[in-house]
Amino acid sequence: MIHKSDHREFFSNNLFEKNTTIIDVGCGPLTAGLAYADFINRESNNQTKVTYFGVDISSQILNKAKDFASSPVFTPGSKFSFHRNWNEVSLNLENDQPILFIFSYLFANLNEEQTDDLANFTQAIIDQYQASNPIFLLFQNPDDYEKNKMFYRFKKNVSISVIGEGNDHVLYRTKNYSNSFYDPSQEFVKYVVMASPSTNNRLILHSFLNGQFPNN
Repeated sequence: MIHKSDHREFFSNNLFEKNTTIIDVGCGPLTAGLAYADFINRESNNQTKVTYFGVDISSQILNKAKDFASSPVFTPGSKFSFHRNWNEVSLNLENDQPILFIFSYLFANLNEEQTDDLANFTQAIIDQYQASNPIFLLFQNPDDYEKNKMFYRFKKNVSISVIGEGNDHVLYRTKNYSNSFYDPSQEFVKYVVMASPSTNNRLILHSFLNGQFPNN
C-alpha cells in the first residue's frame, strides 16, 4: 500500500525518481496503475515515466485499461502493454531501471498450477535482472488466510525478502452516491512489500551508511 506514511520515503527514494517498469498481474481496468501515477504526481517533483505491463484474463477489462492508459495522470512518454497471460510479458531493461511487480486482489483467484507458473515467471525475471536492477513486489488482498493461501505458496517458491507488511481497515461505498443511505462496505486488507535479495541487501547497506534502517 504505497499511500502508507511509513513507506512514503522508501518508495520516493527507490521508485518515484526513476523510470519504473511495472508488471501488474490482475491489473483490472488499470486500477493500481492509475493510483501509482497519481501518487507519483503528488509525491515526486519529477515527471516520472512508466513502462507498464498489465495482465488480466478478461479481454473486456483490458479494453477498459487501454482506455484509461490515455489519462493525463500519466507522464507523456509512458508506455503501456496489455496481455492475457504473464508469460507474454517480455522485458528489455537498462541497468538500474527499477522493476515493480503488483499483485492486488489476485491470489484468491489462482489455483496451485497457476500460482506455481506465476512464481516461475517472477523468479526468472529476478534471476535475470537482480544483479543490475532494483526489484520490488507489492501484494495486497483481504486479510483472510483462505484467500491468501496461494500467496503464501507463491512466496515460498520465489527468492524474495519481506521489507514491510501490515493491515489497513478500508471503507468504501458499493453505491456510487456520496449521500447514499447505504452503510459503507468495509474490510481489513493485508499488504506486503517485498524485494529481491540483492535489492534488500542494497537497501540495508544504504540505510546503514546513512544511519537509518528500513521500517519492517
